[in-house]
Amino acid sequence: MNQRFFQIASTLAGAAIIGTAVAVIPATGDTLHRPIKTGAQTTCNSSKPCVGGTNKGAGPGVQGVNQYFGNGIFGVASNNDGVNGTTYNPSSKQKSRSGVYGVDLSTDGGAGNAGVSGNTTNGTGVLANSVNGIGMAAYSSNGEAIIGYSSASNGGDMQGAYIGAIARSAQYPFLATDANANDLFYLDGAGNVYYHGGLYQFARTKRNQEVTEYGSKQTTPTIEHVGSARLVNGMARVAFDAAFADAIDDREGYHVFVTPNGDTRGLYVTAKSPEGFVVRETQQGRGTLDFDYRVVATPLGHAAEHSHVVDASFAQPHAPAVKHRPAR
Repeated sequence: MNQRFFQIASTLAGAAIIGTAVAVIPATGDTLHRPIKTGAQTTCNSSKPCVGGTNKGAGPGVQGVNQYFGNGIFGVASNNDGVNGTTYNPSSKQKSRSGVYGVDLSTDGGAGNAGVSGNTTNGTGVLANSVNGIGMAAYSSNGEAIIGYSSASNGGDMQGAYIGAIARSAQYPFLATDANANDLFYLDGAGNVYYHGGLYQFARTKRNQEVTEYGSKQTTPTIEHVGSARLVNGMARVAFDAAFADAIDDREGYHVFVTPNGDTRGLYVTAKSPEGFVVRETQQGRGTLDFDYRVVATPLGHAAEHSHVVDASFAQPHAPAVKHRPAR
């Protein structure tokens, strides 16, 4: 089992570990940090590792140290993984471990290092896969957990069989900015959506063409109901749908706009209540005709809300500065 710790620094199928500034040797209790002879190389032709180390204590099976600018451990493979790590740690019983684990212990305050880094010309820089668990998990105490950057393609691409992406936050679950970190669209923790720019919608015509449509704008939040009714002998009673009646704020009242579909002396609205309203013909008319109506009310829970001037900081909540780690 301990020999598999060594395989973090070598390949499973004949990969060679090459020590340049410092050679890699099996680690024992008294040789973990002892200077060793440089320039040593081991060559073999076997399905097993060329160099092996077994440690029955708590230390590593193999350790590589470089005190200048070279790599501590360097793995190369022609047809397999350059470095392969495996762990059999029972994580359900003790602390979680990793097949490969990287740590950045620099103390100069710079942000250019990485605990684990991957680089490729045409393939995938870092690939994560899981059968039943999480493919990739990232955690950060003070900074961004994940930053995706591409100079010529997409910064991120996520796909799921049920949900493509889930965002969670008590303040702003989702925030979209331009290239200069100016907020364009954000969703706050209460589910309210704020955005700069216009709201456009594509709609298909009878001729199978696409046209653009625009969203209306109001200075107060509204909920609307439209319909048609029939005036009989100068009077009609219109009852609200139960769902609409429950969704409006009774304290704010509502507006009713009536359009007659025939000759009349005129129509007016009376007897408005939370359940509906009455339409009558003016001058005590006794006409019978159809009419259309439009009801505009205040949604429940939004009484006394009106458009107002906001501070600039409200339009730009907490957009982080655009940053990415330069390519190695």
